[in-house]
Amino acid sequence: MPSLFRRLTDAALAELKIDGVILDVGGDVRSGYRRALGGEHRFVTLNFSPQTQPDILFDLASGSWPTPTRTYDAVLLINLLEHLYDYRQALKESGRVLKADGLIVIVVPFLHAVHPSPHDYFRYTAEALERLLTESGFVGVKVTALGRGAWSAAAALPGRLLPSTLARLGEAAAALLDLISRRLAFWLGKKYTGTEYPLGYLVVARKGRN
Repeated sequence: MPSLFRRLTDAALAELKIDGVILDVGGDVRSGYRRALGGEHRFVTLNFSPQTQPDILFDLASGSWPTPTRTYDAVLLINLLEHLYDYRQALKESGRVLKADGLIVIVVPFLHAVHPSPHDYFRYTAEALERLLTESGFVGVKVTALGRGAWSAAAALPGRLLPSTLARLGEAAAALLDLISRRLAFWLGKKYTGTEYPLGYLVVARKGRN
């Protein structure tokens, strides 16, 4: 059973519509999010692992990407930035290979188990993501929290270790508790929207004209 974070990611990506040629950096031809993404498009995959069947076999730690400038309509960095120590290089290269007004789509985990592939360096807050994208020359940055609240985050963390039936029951109970917590917080005048405990973030921005 896909994790709650993955299901929330696919649901959020399904709201996007991207036409044209998409560079899927660190992606895999088997990735489910490709089927979720809307629009008429074609993927080009860049990855260091032959097992992902990439169109471009390349280690992102090696420097500039072997792709032409201003080529792609969109760049996907799905669950990738946390694995890159030089994440600013990835953002810089994304801007370089995008066409004018091209779209960058990023997904990163936040409340998530450590998952080296082959490394796991960072977790990013919404504030950090907005600043990083803006400083990298992107505009219209929109950061969306992926999660349901504190209880759902607590249930999701051990969920990958449980049988799917138990994991589903735990998620359902946690979702109810999050709903109750939001309403109780409202009645008590407390600040709680659930977004303070994200499993991760979706970031969408456009390449600036500079």
